[in-house]
Amino acid sequence: MEIPWHVIVLQKWRGLAVLRRHLGWARALRLGLELEKRLQRGMPFGEEPSLSLDPDVIWSRAQIGPAIVLYNVLQESVEPERALEWTRAVVLESAEVWMRHALGDLNVDRWRQLDSAGRLQLLSSRTSRFRNMTLADVRVSEDSAFFRVTACRFPALCADAGVPELAPVFCEVDAHFFGGVEKSIRLERPETLATGGGGCPFSLAWVGDSQP
Repeated sequence: MEIPWHVIVLQKWRGLAVLRRHLGWARALRLGLELEKRLQRGMPFGEEPSLSLDPDVIWSRAQIGPAIVLYNVLQESVEPERALEWTRAVVLESAEVWMRHALGDLNVDRWRQLDSAGRLQLLSSRTSRFRNMTLADVRVSEDSAFFRVTACRFPALCADAGVPELAPVFCEVDAHFFGGVEKSIRLERPETLATGGGGCPFSLAWVGDSQP
């Protein structure tokens, strides 16, 4: 699933607003312009011809590349701990826009109105939009869904870019969204690939009462 331009614009605006709180508008705007220039030069992954890459790799790079470049730019002016903290805040705030767009109406009422086949189809249609991951062990019930991410491109891409410590930040997006932004779905995920786990077991539970 390609990321629509209006989603990208809104993500950038949300991220800029986070940086403004720490830097003020003038410095945040200058940083944003520097970020865009570096992305245009092919950072952080170099300038390999896109035709030689798997489309899912291209998508994954586009998803996390701006955060990696932001982290690198911030480290040039603030200490690493603060650079990581601010990058994390930007990622969580801006990723909320993408999550809402990609998951759509995956809410308690819609879920419970479907039969098992419909739930599997809905879950597959939504998870397939996240082209960085490979899924296995998919199961659904009236109030829950389970799947295991057996491979994710984000940790490897962060390692390739020299910032392996940034990979867990992208895992935090899910925990931030489910139960927080999307309050009708609770997430339990005891381990992740980015933090050294053998996989990412997603247990999603739909909570609350359906509307009459």
